[in-house]
Amino acid sequence: ITGERTKCWPMVAAVFRLERRWTSYLLYVFLPNIILVGLSWISFLVPPYIVPGRMVLLITIVIVLFNQYSKESGKSPPLNGLKVQDFWFIGCTVFILAAILEYAACLYIKREALHQKKNHAKESSPAKVEGIQKQ
Repeated sequence: ITGERTKCWPMVAAVFRLERRWTSYLLYVFLPNIILVGLSWISFLVPPYIVPGRMVLLITIVIVLFNQYSKESGKSPPLNGLKVQDFWFIGCTVFILAAILEYAACLYIKREALHQKKNHAKESSPAKVEGIQKQ
């Protein structure tokens, strides 16, 4: 009994220090996405009557963003839920799609104003002609 109390029980200890490397992820994911969202906001500077130029810019940005998302999601391990990376890409997509919707609203308002102007011109032109004929 006394021999068991004096035995030395060796123990192995290990310390792991884990660090996340943010620089490559910042340079290859976050920075390009920020630039793409900024480019979509620059499309507000394109005049509304230049439809092809503005739409080509916005649709190209959406395609590049989806391509980058598919590339980056293929690198990460599969999970059942959403990752932070997914939320980031969803946020970027919302901003870019908001720019497209803003442009659609701008075109709709412009077309309605033009339509009302034409209707007003049609309604007022017979009155002018009748007024001229009566004199």
